[in-house]
Amino acid sequence: MTRRSASVALAAVLYTPRGNRRVFREFADEMKTRGWRVAGVTQQSVDASGASRAGVDGVALDGGETIALTRPSPDNPGCSLVPDALARLIEVMRRAIDAAPDLIVIEKFGEHEQRGAGLMPLILEAVASGIPVVVAVPAAAIDIWSSYTGGLGELLACDTAALRRWWRARNVLEELARGVGPEPARRVLIGLNWTLVEGPHGCGLAYSPARGSAGCRSLEVAGTLHSRSLRDLAGLASSWNPFEASVGVAAINAHYNRYDLRGAESNGLDVLRGVPGNSVCIGSFPGIRERFHDIRIIEMQPQQGEYPETATEAVLSTADVVVVTSSALVNGSFPRILNACTRDAQVALVGPGAPIAPSLGYYGVTTVAGLVIENVDAVAELIAQGGSVKAIKRYGRYLTLQTAVP
Repeated sequence: MTRRSASVALAAVLYTPRGNRRVFREFADEMKTRGWRVAGVTQQSVDASGASRAGVDGVALDGGETIALTRPSPDNPGCSLVPDALARLIEVMRRAIDAAPDLIVIEKFGEHEQRGAGLMPLILEAVASGIPVVVAVPAAAIDIWSSYTGGLGELLACDTAALRRWWRARNVLEELARGVGPEPARRVLIGLNWTLVEGPHGCGLAYSPARGSAGCRSLEVAGTLHSRSLRDLAGLASSWNPFEASVGVAAINAHYNRYDLRGAESNGLDVLRGVPGNSVCIGSFPGIRERFHDIRIIEMQPQQGEYPETATEAVLSTADVVVVTSSALVNGSFPRILNACTRDAQVALVGPGAPIAPSLGYYGVTTVAGLVIENVDAVAELIAQGGSVKAIKRYGRYLTLQTAVP
């Protein structure tokens, strides 16, 4: 399987001498709490008994050991680099790259790195290996940083919200997939309109891509998918092959949209109907203009009065309410859409293929409206015969979840 990737996963977080350097450790700890493997090094001040700063220590994010980086010396009442500090940092970085973690955080771009030495070669090696890397870069050294990276990656403000937005543009499907258990799949069906994956505790649907869609290829593993675990199938959600992606999203939904799931059995769009401001819908569906009279619609194949996909960032930059159809999970546009939404936008993910997962709140989704299947055999028969949403929803119930967005 070839996985989707959203450009080079490198972020330079620009800070000033008075900036909040705690951001790097807080973000690393937050990622660990969410189950990601994080390595690298952050910094912490060492205070003397008289409350004056006595130096700086590095803290390895994988092993937790501290490394004395700077200390006062007879020749420098301020702080000088401890002789073996750089060698120990290089050891930590080498260990991190060899372990291939989910994220490396480096709170160091000092004099050595700005000369192309120190940790700089290892930073570039980590990026070339495909490991997402966050580096703390002094704002005054931005030109030097750009000269070494060739302008690759992104420049971020020194705050946790900016780091979250950078991270979620790449990892929302991956995090959903990681939450799926190892239970065996019972049935996999790819129909004309919908894909179905049945697990022991739930049944999930996903939008089936059109046969001529870019990247669509026949599945070499056809005939064996039903013998794999839901977790394995869920990992396909990030595939460039839309057929594999549809199976992956359906497997994710088979885990989250369980038969015994309870919640508000209401239309998720009603939650947003009274929210003031500009409304945008990604992907049109029947009745949307009746619920939101002035809504702007973005479509991959726009009709008259609709916006093309290329206008996504421009249209979403002023949107207060964003409705996203669940097909965006399969066609690969969902991370891009989330990244284009403003921080305060109310974002709803709706449709039979939407996972009713509280973790979506971390990625900026405020409302999820998905389908819990109750009669799997009836739905499977409809899908096999090209059935539509209107026919399928008779055999399930819509649930709406309002999430907690950090």
